[in-house]
Amino acid sequence: MLLPELISRAIIYSLFAISFVYFYYSYGFFNFSIPALVSFGVYLLNFLIVNHYNPVFSIVLVFSMIIFINKTIDWAVFYHFTKISTPNLNLMIVSLGVYAIIMGLTSILWGNMPIKNDLLSNRLISHQLGTIHFCVGLILLLTYMIILNTKLGLMFRAIQSDKTLVQIYGIKIAPFLTIFGGLSITYALSSGIIRSIDYSYIPTSSFNLYITGGVAMIIGGVKSKYGFILASFFISILQSIIILNINAAWSDAIVYVVLIIVLIFRPLGFSGKRLKKIEI
Repeated sequence: MLLPELISRAIIYSLFAISFVYFYYSYGFFNFSIPALVSFGVYLLNFLIVNHYNPVFSIVLVFSMIIFINKTIDWAVFYHFTKISTPNLNLMIVSLGVYAIIMGLTSILWGNMPIKNDLLSNRLISHQLGTIHFCVGLILLLTYMIILNTKLGLMFRAIQSDKTLVQIYGIKIAPFLTIFGGLSITYALSSGIIRSIDYSYIPTSSFNLYITGGVAMIIGGVKSKYGFILASFFISILQSIIILNINAAWSDAIVYVVLIIVLIFRPLGFSGKRLKKIEI
């Protein structure tokens, strides 16, 4: 496997891991409606491009629609349940229901056929695509690092540490949760679009990527700010070795084998931060 493809895969995992980090630490549960919205957005973008809409207009429209839909779901579904102190496990199950509804709608509108977005694929050679993937991914990763070192990042770490204590100090966290929820879906959708440009994409692709991003977050250390990036490259390299030397069918399974091994022998993750407070 070529180095650009390996880097592209690692960047995709890193962006989904960032999405995982933003949402999990803001809301406290795993939200499976996000990968469904990503699939819907990727198929919608492909529909617009195939029908010769302006690419810039199409991208702006898709991102705006998905962010709006995500916020609407947050307000109409999850906000109601959090007001009555619903356990995080129940919230995760509710998100699976939302996932099923959105995926059903995606299948009704565009079917389950694989797509490969020709937004750039028909105009650029593989090397140029790899360069674009690297540049876009690098910009998004740098944006994440910059945000962590601003007042917004300080608030994110405060909410991550103890949301209740932040509220006791009289700070309204709802606006910040809206921002972090928007950032979460933005990073996830960006990753899904990058994936669809260079690889064949099916509706469940985003779910697999989202789970892999979550695995990278856990392996890298849940409380680590950057551990998931190293874990994403580790997973990408490991999958490349499996694909080249064994069989591509094992590339996803080996990720979960590694996760089990890490949790047995190094349950704190690579970063050494404690994981015992994790809730789902």
